[in-house]
Amino acid sequence: MVVLELLARLVRLARVGVSTLDQTQLLARENRIVRFDLASVSESDMEFVKSDFDFTCMGSGTLHGFAAWFKTSFDGPTPIILSTSPWDEPTHWEQSVMYIEEPRKIDQDAKIRGSLEIKSNSENNRFLDVFLSFSVNDSPEIRRLYRMTDRV
Repeated sequence: MVVLELLARLVRLARVGVSTLDQTQLLARENRIVRFDLASVSESDMEFVKSDFDFTCMGSGTLHGFAAWFKTSFDGPTPIILSTSPWDEPTHWEQSVMYIEEPRKIDQDAKIRGSLEIKSNSENNRFLDVFLSFSVNDSPEIRRLYRMTDRV
């Protein structure tokens, strides 16, 4: 059974997971990483996306990973906002989750800085390679590759 637990852990660490998070599980407020104008964005704009981030933790806790979601608005006579944020009503899309190998204790007001790079997978352009780099309070940077595929 231990071998299966180890394998499950390795798979969980190597892939972007999908989960429903509650806002109480988050250590920091949401921070926009990238913005696209859906009326003018091109396919080439989406082939490689890189953005830096900078969070200040609003409480103490344990950092298990990073979460991502989207929010989009549709203009019209009755504007509509579609959000998969944990602060909004849940949808069937949930949130994308990237777990880190070693959970870290975080103090209130800790600074988490890093970058997120997303590009099409070279073997299947429907899949994504997600590179996450981060440091906590100027500690040494940690860099991980996560795969987003249709495999469980």
